[in-house]
Amino acid sequence: MRGVRGVRVGALLVALGLVVAACGGGDDEGGDASTGGSTAEAKKVGVVYDIGGRGDQSFNDSAGAGIDAAKKELGEKLEVKEIEPNADGSNRKELLDGLADEGYGLIFGIGFLFSEDIAKSATESPDTTFAVIDGFADSCTKPDQNLLCIGFKEEEGSFLVGAAAALKTKSNTVGFVGGLEGDLIKKFQAGYEAGVDYIAKQDNKSIKVLVDYAGNTPRPSATRPRARSWP
Repeated sequence: MRGVRGVRVGALLVALGLVVAACGGGDDEGGDASTGGSTAEAKKVGVVYDIGGRGDQSFNDSAGAGIDAAKKELGEKLEVKEIEPNADGSNRKELLDGLADEGYGLIFGIGFLFSEDIAKSATESPDTTFAVIDGFADSCTKPDQNLLCIGFKEEEGSFLVGAAAALKTKSNTVGFVGGLEGDLIKKFQAGYEAGVDYIAKQDNKSIKVLVDYAGNTPRPSATRPRARSWP
């Protein structure tokens, strides 16, 4: 699931990096006539990872891969600053605002937990462009807002993973382990279960799906994973 999603996140960051490098701040061919021409000013992009930063083998690493590719492509035309929140994530907005104050023209928040904070930062810093992965702020729907909420059809990728698991299982039991339980990851779960269901019906067999979440959000279930069977 995350692999498919991660590739798209990384690719999008590269694309946005290219857009930033092409906009504003001068011309690569131009410069001060008295100096005989100079390199355009570097475009400043800030990235605030979610808790843990690089090395999570998930969203943060995907964003990092996109930034690495953008820096390789653009070289000195792109200046990037990468930071991460403290252990409880309580300083997300402080970090976003700090990058804006330092003149970073495009600032990314990696993950839906940035949604509320980045919406406030975008309102308070109208001359800065913000983008959030999986953002759900109401202001994302306003065309004149300086905030881009980047979303994906998560269930489509996880459908394929569920189908693959159903094709490979020898025990007719497969599992889904989500991160933080919530609407977003439940879309992954729904897609995964639909993929299992599709293969089960095609092969005329019953496949059980065990579901559990690694996150520490409150949930009403007991300690054992929940199970569902198809068909």
